[in-house]
Amino acid sequence: QVNLEDNYTIVKLRWLNTHNGVCGDRATTKYHIALSRTDAFSGEEVIIDNGKMSFTASPQYQELILATPRVAQYVRFYVDDYYNWGGGLNEIEVYAEITTP
Repeated sequence: QVNLEDNYTIVKLRWLNTHNGVCGDRATTKYHIALSRTDAFSGEEVIIDNGKMSFTASPQYQELILATPRVAQYVRFYVDDYYNWGGGLNEIEVYAEITTP
C-alpha cells in the first residue's frame, strides 16, 4: 500500500514484478489494484485494474494509464496468486496531476 499523504488525481501507475533467485524464485501471477480516499478499503475503494503477470528472471515494468483519472490518497496492490515461494513487487510508481496555485 502507498500513502500519498493527500488526495491527488492519479493518472498512471507503473510496477515491477518481484523475483528473488537467492531465496527461491517467486513472482506475482494474478493481482488487482484499488484506490481509496480514506484507507478503509471497505467498499468505498475503486478497483482500477486486475490482471495476470508471469514469472521471469528479468521482470519488465508494467504500466497502466487511467482512461479516467481518479482522486485518491491510497493505492493498494493486491497479490491474488503467486508463483512458487510468494508474490510481491520490487517497485511501484504512482503518477498524478499536480495543480499549482
